[in-house]
Amino acid sequence: SMKIGKQKWCQECDKDEIENSRRKCPQCKTKLPSLAEVQEAIDQTIFEKQDTIKPLIFKSCQSEMNTSKDPIRTTQKDVNVLDILVPDPLPINPNSIKNVQKVIDYIKEISGINKGERKWIA
Repeated sequence: SMKIGKQKWCQECDKDEIENSRRKCPQCKTKLPSLAEVQEAIDQTIFEKQDTIKPLIFKSCQSEMNTSKDPIRTTQKDVNVLDILVPDPLPINPNSIKNVQKVIDYIKEISGINKGERKWIA
C-alpha cells in the first residue's frame, strides 16, 4: 500500500516509501530514480504480470440427468405453478404508481381473480 507522495524506493538498501521530492536515499545516500523512472518500472511490472495471466479454459459438462424427464429442482418442490398465459406487456410507463395499479388490475382480469376463480397468494 504505497502512499501518494512517497512512491520512491532505494534499490541499494531496499528502503521504501521515500518522499518523491528526495533525490538521494536518506539511509544510504544513493541517488534515487526520478518519478518518471519509478512509474516506468511500475508499468513494466504490471505489463509483465499481464503476460503471465493464463487463458480461460472452457470444458464441456455432461449432464447425468435424463433429459426426457422434466426434473424438479429442490427449490421447486411443493410449489404449485399455475398455467396462466401472460400476453404481451401493456404499453405503459412502469415507473408510475398509477400505471402499476393498471398492471395489477389487468393481471386480476386475465387471471380470473376479478371473477373469483383465483385468489392472490401472499
